[in-house]
Amino acid sequence: MAILLVGAVKAIITPPAETLPFPTSIGGQMREAIHDDCYVRAVVIDNGKTRAAVATYDLCILPPPDEVRKLISETGSIPPENILICATHNHDVPYTTRENHGQVTPPAKGSELERKTEIFTQVVYEGTVEAIKNAVAAMRPAKYGFGRGESYINVNRDRLFEDGYWMQDGNFAAYSDKTLSAIKFVDEEGQLIACVLNYAAHGILGFVSNDFDGKVKVSSDFIGVTCGFVERRFGNGAICLWTPAAEGNQNPRFTGSVFTY
Repeated sequence: MAILLVGAVKAIITPPAETLPFPTSIGGQMREAIHDDCYVRAVVIDNGKTRAAVATYDLCILPPPDEVRKLISETGSIPPENILICATHNHDVPYTTRENHGQVTPPAKGSELERKTEIFTQVVYEGTVEAIKNAVAAMRPAKYGFGRGESYINVNRDRLFEDGYWMQDGNFAAYSDKTLSAIKFVDEEGQLIACVLNYAAHGILGFVSNDFDGKVKVSSDFIGVTCGFVERRFGNGAICLWTPAAEGNQNPRFTGSVFTY
């Protein structure tokens, strides 16, 4: 019987200082400084016959997915159809592409904003290569498991106000899925190699919010904080990946502003 091999690594994709100030991908708010680092997290899985990868990014919108998938495929010798990539839907970072995804207006050709966008996009690509390359190198025999629980940090954000308009606010009477799903990979000693979480909540705690010094900052939001906590809690290089569930109308219960995306 083939041995399952699993490796997981994260790499920093924080926007370089030279790109700041830089507008966020949705809303256009200028980020003036760095609050905490952003990462690409990757887990590579090999069953002796084929190889697969999951990569998550502390971003709101991915660069062109085909380009990202091609980088992962070539770096890790992974069939493109076996690659799952996603942004955590973090609203506290700049955008990474000139493409118009329906919500981002591309910067003008030759503009300073275009230059910054290209620099940041390259950082994301380089981080992708680093994470996949090191995850492959770190592969070791592993077992896996799956479980579900509940977390009560989200709330439905659609609320009908007395003036007849639907706006964003906590609507505790409306439907909200509290399911937290998790896949874990452990080595032969039972040490956590990686876990992949799935939960429905927008990453908006730092959106349109100032830090104590008055600056609006780049952040991985509560999602990155959650992943970082799990990684520190289990130690030994454990990696925690976050994937967004059906979160279109789900916000954290506490946000940095009354109106959030």
